[in-house]
Amino acid sequence: MHHASRYVSFGAVSRSNDAFDLVRKHGRAFSSFQTLGQDMHHWFDGEACVAYAETRGSWVVAGGPLTPPDREIEVMEKFAAAAKRKRKRVRFFGLERDVPPDSSFTALHIGEQPVWDPSTWPSGVRKKLRDQIRRATAQGEIHVRLASAAELHDPASPTRRGIDTIIAGWLESRRMAPMGFLVRIDPYHLAEERRFFVAEHKGKVVGVLVAVPIYARNGWFLDQMLRHPDAPNAVVECMFDCAMRQFAKEQSPYVTFGLSPLSGTPSRALQLIRERTTSMYNFTGLRAFKAKLGPTAWQPVYLAYPKHERGVSAVIDSLAAFTPRGLVRFGWDTLAQRRRQGPRSVASRSDE
Repeated sequence: MHHASRYVSFGAVSRSNDAFDLVRKHGRAFSSFQTLGQDMHHWFDGEACVAYAETRGSWVVAGGPLTPPDREIEVMEKFAAAAKRKRKRVRFFGLERDVPPDSSFTALHIGEQPVWDPSTWPSGVRKKLRDQIRRATAQGEIHVRLASAAELHDPASPTRRGIDTIIAGWLESRRMAPMGFLVRIDPYHLAEERRFFVAEHKGKVVGVLVAVPIYARNGWFLDQMLRHPDAPNAVVECMFDCAMRQFAKEQSPYVTFGLSPLSGTPSRALQLIRERTTSMYNFTGLRAFKAKLGPTAWQPVYLAYPKHERGVSAVIDSLAAFTPRGLVRFGWDTLAQRRRQGPRSVASRSDE
């Protein structure tokens, strides 16, 4: 028998929380760990949880319900009914499988995610890139290691200070205003559950790769990969190489880089959005970078919404979740930031 549905909104998460327990038990999507974010709301239906961001008119869900796969559609239907009672539209952003035709939802293919089996790394990578990584590490130009918990917990440690400097520099150099929801930069929240791969050059931290667990797959999502503007060539590739080798040692069968938005979508409308917004976000460059690393496969990612509603409304609501200060304010803030920066600065994140 299922318990009554209930709403919970909380900040810091402990291991005893129901949401954390369900993420560990049922979290299969790349976005599952982000459902524990400090700005997330949580709706429960017995042994199921839906994590969502609330906008003015909608509830935008991070992925799908945290529940056994055979209950996924049932819980989606219940959550949609709860949203309707509150006069909210419901959107499921980042579903990793299509919805069945007999459900009350339709799904829009909004992009793809690359996935790897670490045990096969680096067989799918071009020889030129393999040689570049080998030279950079063998010659000692770049040293990548797994940072310890003690280093991360101590704000005064050289490693922690180096990571903080890189994050601050990346935020300053961004060509867009800060965003929220699934792309919020909050690396130390539940830091003990994450993995920090730190790249060093001449004793200085020049890059960090932060991986978060996908518990139900015994897998990992490479959530953030940041580099210092002055870092040597191939620092990002060397961090990726170290992470893949570590996960292979641990016999983890699944690694993903998450959503490449608007990649591979058959929707002509989304293709036009991709073409018209390249000056704001480098969709093509992001996909090309991920493809260079030789993924085992590309998996489709969907946005699901009720059948009687329009896809364009679902896309706008989803964008609103990523821009908590509003889409118009986000646009103005982005323009102001670009004016302050002048010509395009050196990107310090792998997706820019």
